[in-house]
Amino acid sequence: MQPGGTLSPSCKIAALAFADDLLLLEDRDLDVPNALQAVEDFLRTCGMALNPVKCFSISAATVSGKSVPRRKPSFKIHGHYIQPLTGINNFRYLGLMFGSTAAAKPTLFNLTQWLSNLQRAPIRPSQKFDILKSYLVPRLLYGPQSPGLTDELLQECDRLLRRATRKILHLNTHTGSQFLHARIRDGGLGLPQLRYKLPVSFPGDWKTSRGTATTLPTGPPSLTSKGRPSHCTTT
Repeated sequence: MQPGGTLSPSCKIAALAFADDLLLLEDRDLDVPNALQAVEDFLRTCGMALNPVKCFSISAATVSGKSVPRRKPSFKIHGHYIQPLTGINNFRYLGLMFGSTAAAKPTLFNLTQWLSNLQRAPIRPSQKFDILKSYLVPRLLYGPQSPGLTDELLQECDRLLRRATRKILHLNTHTGSQFLHARIRDGGLGLPQLRYKLPVSFPGDWKTSRGTATTLPTGPPSLTSKGRPSHCTTT
């Protein structure tokens, strides 16, 4: 049997690697020890080793048609159990937080923290606004690609960006949003509007929190999508 996790009837993937992040996928828990051993043997020839303290595992069983994560440790590295993910803990992979069921729902914590730091920076208002448009907003675009993105979340992001812009540039609180988002050549400030920018930047399948208009991207397939592998480990 070919190793790996089944993502579709014609596609099986055994591992996903980026820099020092490694994700192993298997359909059956019986195959996970073999996959871990193969990775350990390969890394040993390179003078490296896995650190079980920094590793996590997701192992799920199907109960009444639903995927239920197993809470007890099942897999070992160097004789030490790998910490299983449950409903209360998660891990970071490629900048996104994952739990036992899927990618964590996007939040506004990073945006509010970044805006607060930017407003306190001892630089000119024009420099702050340039940083907001050229660095902060592009950095923000990665996180919302995860599943769970809603129309309300994007609108709240835009509201926070507009409020920060008015404070940075000392504009009246009643300054129209049209002026903030209009293109510079049209006499505006050119502030990106995520509510419309994200669907253009990440086309594909869309969804909305209300299940009506198709306006939002679902992001990359999660570990709990149809045809998901039931077991995976990350290092």
